[in-house]
Amino acid sequence: MIIEKNKRTLDAFINGEITIYDILSYDERKAQNRLNAKNHYGISQSMLISLIKKHKKARSKFDLKTLAKIEYRLGDINFHSECVMLHNGDYTDALQIVSQW
Repeated sequence: MIIEKNKRTLDAFINGEITIYDILSYDERKAQNRLNAKNHYGISQSMLISLIKKHKKARSKFDLKTLAKIEYRLGDINFHSECVMLHNGDYTDALQIVSQW
């Protein structure tokens, strides 16, 4: 029952019926902003690879908080293409692009 509800919520997130702003509180978004500021609004190749793998694992567990935090963080530092790939579940493409840095 819980898994089915989480799957429906994940589908709603993927389809744009709910957004990051519906999932993350203001304080959670500000925490991601502070993390990005601490890292000078940049990210290393190894950190992005780690976030891609973490996003994939969270998706398999229907962990919307983790998905939203990663996508918000990447959007905040203008990694919009990578963010869209993760949102759509295109992990192979995302890893391929990152490996070409």
